[in-house]
Amino acid sequence: MQVKIVHLPVQLTEDELRSKGQQQAAAMIEFSALESEKRDITADLGARLKAKRRELDRLAVEVRTGVESRAVECHLVPVWASHTVVTMRRDTGEQVETRPMSAAERQLELRAVSGEGARLSLVDDEDDELDADNDNDEPH
Repeated sequence: MQVKIVHLPVQLTEDELRSKGQQQAAAMIEFSALESEKRDITADLGARLKAKRRELDRLAVEVRTGVESRAVECHLVPVWASHTVVTMRRDTGEQVETRPMSAAERQLELRAVSGEGARLSLVDDEDDELDADNDNDEPH
């Protein structure tokens, strides 16, 4: 006699039904955890894609214009006559900004400077000596 296995409906016992309920609850918890992980991964991937898009946009502008924004060392040059401070690039000497002096920058310290006879000179907070007899207050 030949045997054949066929999948047919079988009524579950109370113990089997209870076991299937526990399996279903465990599967729901795992499913929820996977959905949450998917949201986290999707959010992370979305953030990484946005960052890459910003990089691509920045590079496109730099290639198109031939200009890149970089940190450049500058000198702050006080212009006493106009009570302003001029920002000058050290690499090119180009004037990049003029702004009013702050109250602290406008405070001068009087001190005697020794040399061939003591003379009175004006000195700013950074000890950049400015000769009191020198009327040339323009940036160098």
